[in-house]
Amino acid sequence: MDMRYLSRGFVPLVALIAGLAHADQAAVLLEGPTTVHRISLEFAEPQWYQVLFDAWGDDDYYLPCTFTWTDLDGVDQTLESVGARFKGNSSFLNSGTRKSMKIDFNEFVDDQEFLNLKKINLNNNYRDPSIMREKLTLDFLRDYMDIHRANYARVTINGEDWGVYMVVEQVDKTFAEKKWGSNDDGDLYKGEFIANLADQGDNPDDYRDNYEKKTNEEADDWSDIIALCQFLSDTDPEDMDTQLGEWVDIDQHITQLAGLALFANYDSYIGPAHNFYMYRRNADDLWRHINWDNNLAFGTFRNGLPNGQNVLTTALTWHREGQGPNAARPFADAVFENEVLRRRFYRRCADLLRGGFDIDAFQARIDEIDAAVRDELATDPYFEFTMEQYEQNLHSDVDIGNIDVFGLTRLIDVRGGFARAQLNGNALPSDLRINEIQTLNATTIADEAGDFDPWIEVHNLGPGTVTLSDLRLSNDAGSPLMWQLPDSDLADGEFVVLWLDGEPAEGDHHTNFAMPDVGGSLLLSDASGAMIDSITVPLLDADQSWGRHSDGEGVWEVTGEATPGAANIAPPPDLSGIVFINEFMADNETTIPDEAGEYDDWLELFNASDEEIDLSGCTMSDSFDTPDEWTMPDGTIIPAGSWLLLWADEDLDQGPLHADFKLGAGGDDIGLWSPDGVLIDSLSFGDQDEDVSFGRLPDGGAEWQSFDPATPGTSNGNIAPCPGDVDGDGIVGVEDMLACIAGWGSPDGDADGDGTTGVSDILLIISAWGESCP
Repeated sequence: MDMRYLSRGFVPLVALIAGLAHADQAAVLLEGPTTVHRISLEFAEPQWYQVLFDAWGDDDYYLPCTFTWTDLDGVDQTLESVGARFKGNSSFLNSGTRKSMKIDFNEFVDDQEFLNLKKINLNNNYRDPSIMREKLTLDFLRDYMDIHRANYARVTINGEDWGVYMVVEQVDKTFAEKKWGSNDDGDLYKGEFIANLADQGDNPDDYRDNYEKKTNEEADDWSDIIALCQFLSDTDPEDMDTQLGEWVDIDQHITQLAGLALFANYDSYIGPAHNFYMYRRNADDLWRHINWDNNLAFGTFRNGLPNGQNVLTTALTWHREGQGPNAARPFADAVFENEVLRRRFYRRCADLLRGGFDIDAFQARIDEIDAAVRDELATDPYFEFTMEQYEQNLHSDVDIGNIDVFGLTRLIDVRGGFARAQLNGNALPSDLRINEIQTLNATTIADEAGDFDPWIEVHNLGPGTVTLSDLRLSNDAGSPLMWQLPDSDLADGEFVVLWLDGEPAEGDHHTNFAMPDVGGSLLLSDASGAMIDSITVPLLDADQSWGRHSDGEGVWEVTGEATPGAANIAPPPDLSGIVFINEFMADNETTIPDEAGEYDDWLELFNASDEEIDLSGCTMSDSFDTPDEWTMPDGTIIPAGSWLLLWADEDLDQGPLHADFKLGAGGDDIGLWSPDGVLIDSLSFGDQDEDVSFGRLPDGGAEWQSFDPATPGTSNGNIAPCPGDVDGDGIVGVEDMLACIAGWGSPDGDADGDGTTGVSDILLIISAWGESCP
C-alpha cells in the first residue's frame, strides 16, 4: 500500500521513526540557550490574521497551516495540516499587532506530533522589555521541580517576518507522559479564573468557569478536583503537616510556592488564582502543582498587593487572603499557616538562593541569552519596545507607560538580599542535625595533627545561619552539656566536621570526649540541654561512614562513600527487578535509523516502577568480563513505566545514548550494571534474523520471543503470534483494517496489544499486509 494515500488521521511510519530518532531535538529546540530557531507558518487563507483575530476567544477554532522548523542540520522539517489560533488574555487585548499563538500539531491529523510534542505556544513576550523573564524563570526552576521548557524562534508567516517569539512547551497529556510515564493517564486541570481550589459544593458545573479539564474530557468526571477542593477547605491548616501528603506531592507544591515568592510572580495561584495546572497521577494518586506563565514574573504583575507595598520586599509568604470564596487561598494556607510546612517552605527558598539565585549566576545566564537574541531583536519589526529599553531592562527599571518594570539583575539582587535576611531571621539552633559519622577512620581524612580520628558531621538544614556555640554535643544522655561547639557560624545548607577524639588541645573542633571504634550514642542539644538530635551508631567497618540521605532528614544507612564536610552520597539503589533489558535487535537493516540515518544495532531498557529512574553512571557491555565497557552519561533518565532506546554502534560522537559496543548477530551477551558494579539484568542470545527483534513479553516479563515488526522505544505489548491479524482468519488484509477502524479508540481492534485501537494498530496492519499466519 502506498503510504501517500493513507486517509486523514493516519500518520506515516516515517513520522514515527523520525520522532524516535530525533527525540533529543525537542530538548534543543526548547532548552538550548544559544540559538534563535527558525519557524515558518504558511496559511492558505490570505486573510489569516483577520480570521484568527475574529475567532479569538473560541479555543476550539484553529486555522490550518503548514508548519516548518529548520532543524540543527539546516534541514527543513515540515508538517502539513497543523492548527493555529491566537491565544492569551491581556497579551491579546493590550499588545500590539503581534499576538501570541497556540500551535496544535494534531488538530487536523490525529496523533501527528512534532519532535514528540502535540502542541507548542508562540508567545509575544508581552510587557517584558528584556524578553527573558519566562526563560530565566523556567531554566532556573527546572533543576528543582517538574516544569515545562521554553526557548526563542524567529517566525515568518506567509513569507513575512514576524520577529522573535518565545516558544513554550504545552503542559498537556504529552507533557505528563514525558514526566511520569506513558501508562499514567491522570486528570489534568488548568486554573483559569479565580481557581483558588476552594470548596464550591458538589456540582461540577460550579467549577467549570474556574478550571478547564485538559485530559479525560469525555469522561467529564470532576470528582477528584472537587474532593481536593473540599479537603483543602475543610482541613485545619494546623493539621496539614500530617494530612497534606496524602493528597499532594508536597515537595513539588512547596517548590512552586518558593519559586513564585522569590521571582515575585504574583500573576499566579497566590495572586488572582490562575496560571497554574493541577495533575493527579494515577500511579500514586497525588496531585502535582505545575507552573505556568512567567512573562510577568520579576515583579511585573502587582494587582492585589496592598497599596504602597514594595514588591521587592514583600514577605515570602505573601498571598491573597481574606473572607469569602474568592479571597481564600487554601492551597497556600496549607503551607504558610502550618508551622512544619512553613519551615519546609523557608528551607526550600534557602535551597533556591544557594542554588544560584544571585547576581553572578543570573548575570552569566543573561549574557548568554543576550548574545543569542540581541541582533535578532534589533531587526524585529514587531518588537514591542526599543533596543534602549531592552538593554536598560537587563539591569535597571524601565517605564513602559503605566508601570516601572524592574531590571532583571536589580530584582535578583534586592529580592535575594531581602529573602536572605528574612530567612536568617527565622533560623533556629534546632535546624542543625547530626548528618554523618565515622567511628573507624583508617584512611579517609586526617585532622590538623595528621591523626585519623573518629569524626562527626553536623548539617544546617536552614533556612538561615546558626551560631554553633549555642549548641552542645555529648555521648552521655545524663550529661547533655558535655562539650560546647566552637564559636563560629554555620550557614544554611553547610556542613561542619567535628573530631570525636577527646583532644580539645588540638583545636576548637575537637571534642573533650572520645568516640569508641565500636560505636555508641551521640546527642546534640541546645544550651539549655534540650535535645535537638541524637543517633546510636552501629559497629562500622574501617572507613565506612553512617549517614543520612537526604542530608539532615533521610534515613540512616551506610553511605556510598564517606563525605566529611560535603553532601552525603547514597548507596546505589537495587534496580534488579525494576529496570530490564527489554528488547534488542542485533541485525537492523531497515527497521529504524538513528539520528545519523544509520541502521545500527539497538537495545531497549524498560522501567517497571511507578517512579522515574536515574541510570547515570550505570554501565553496559556485550561481555560479562568487562562490565564497564560503556558508562551511561549523567542525566540518563527512564520515566515511570517507560522505555529507553539505546544504540549499540560504537558511535559515541553521535549522541549520549550511543554505546561503545556492538551486538553480534551470530550470538552475544548483554549486561546492565549499577554504578557500584552490581548486576541489574543480563541475557545471552544466539543467532538473530535480519530486522527481527528479541524481547520480553510482557514488558519486563520472564518470557522472551521474537518480534516482527519490532517495537523499539514502545511497549512489546501482548502482540499476537501473527501481528495484524485482528480477525484471526489467518491473513492480514482488508478485514483486519476494517475491524481496526470500527474499534477506533477502544480495545476492540487492538492489533499491537497496547490496550486501545489507534494509529499504531493501523501502521502494524500495513506493515504486515498480505502475510499469512500459521
